[in-house]
Amino acid sequence: MLSEKLREMVRERDVFELSQGDAIDVKASIALVLITFLGTVSGTLVDSASLGYCWHITQLFSIAAVIIAGTLVMLSVWPRNYSGADLPQEYIAWVNSLEDALQEDPDKETTLNQAIQDGLDNAALARIEVNYKINGTKSMLLAWAFWFILAALVIDSLALATIGFSKVPS
Repeated sequence: MLSEKLREMVRERDVFELSQGDAIDVKASIALVLITFLGTVSGTLVDSASLGYCWHITQLFSIAAVIIAGTLVMLSVWPRNYSGADLPQEYIAWVNSLEDALQEDPDKETTLNQAIQDGLDNAALARIEVNYKINGTKSMLLAWAFWFILAALVIDSLALATIGFSKVPS
């Protein structure tokens, strides 16, 4: 049996885990925009006659980083089965079965209310655990993707700076 304060915390965490999944997906969409941009820049730079041999080779690393980042982002947004509350009909059927099971209980109302609350608490705790694991995996994949995005961004920025500085008259 959970205290009221703990029950409130469980409810908030239940909602938080579901909304965190949405927030991770928004960050992933931002990452996909960056990946598209960096892929375009890297593809253009690898064909550039203004870059030396070393920078062309470096661009291959940038392209590889973009591909890895894209793969990680796609894995992070891959559809997952988040755990949500059951449909109201499920709860109604469950409460009806509890009422039937407690027909002979002299303190039926109190026992029923406690059983309902305990069941709801346990269901919320189970949802939190499932959704927390899903969000942890998605967050880890996205974090790794951003490291590869950063690598591609640094490589492309340095290559662009090299081209820019080579065009400056002495």
